[in-house]
Amino acid sequence: MRVPADLVAHPLLRDTTWADDWQLWLKAAGAAGVAAGEGPAFSLYSLAIQAALDGAGVLMAHEALVASAMKSGALVAPFDVVVQTGLRLDLLSPERPSRQTAQLIEWLVADAAGGRKA
Repeated sequence: MRVPADLVAHPLLRDTTWADDWQLWLKAAGAAGVAAGEGPAFSLYSLAIQAALDGAGVLMAHEALVASAMKSGALVAPFDVVVQTGLRLDLLSPERPSRQTAQLIEWLVADAAGGRKA
């Protein structure tokens, strides 16, 4: 694949939870004519990732969920186009969380800010 329009010749793997991701990305990439809803759909993102790892098609990935596979080279981003979905994940906890929960929250916040603690 050299340009985003080349995706027309490949199955587009998609997650049903983030159903609009392919359309957002294809629009940003200027890939008119590529059908966003034609490929296999997965209700579990982990199954979509495994399908991509198995070579079943091209997955619209959420960077945080595929970072280790990309770091190892098992998955690659064929294009430099990155799109913000505008979606977010919220972390909810009791007002006074347990020590373990507080540590987990601290780790998650540090990781999200790019300051991962091991």
